[in-house]
Amino acid sequence: MRKKRPSRPGFLPDDTTPVTGSTAGSGILASLFWLIAFPATAYVLVSLYGLPGLKFQYTYQGPKDTRTETECLYLTFDGPQRVIPPVHQDRCPIIKLFPTKHIPTLF
Repeated sequence: MRKKRPSRPGFLPDDTTPVTGSTAGSGILASLFWLIAFPATAYVLVSLYGLPGLKFQYTYQGPKDTRTETECLYLTFDGPQRVIPPVHQDRCPIIKLFPTKHIPTLF
């Protein structure tokens, strides 16, 4: 059985790991990399695929359980957008990606 150490107020136990300043500067390059890489990746993805829009209104034909949507209205960052679903699709997706007008694209 281990001996219980006497508690000394104001002192840490001897077996704690000290925090040294030798490892503080090693992550600066990694931080700088992520500071540049994350916004650049987000910009490229938005340029290629667009920003998401949320379907909030639609019109349909037929009974409600087997409806065929004829027109969908999406709320996007550029304002509302009307979409007619493709010929062999019965419904519009809930979230759809739209190209944006406000971000200049490189591609």
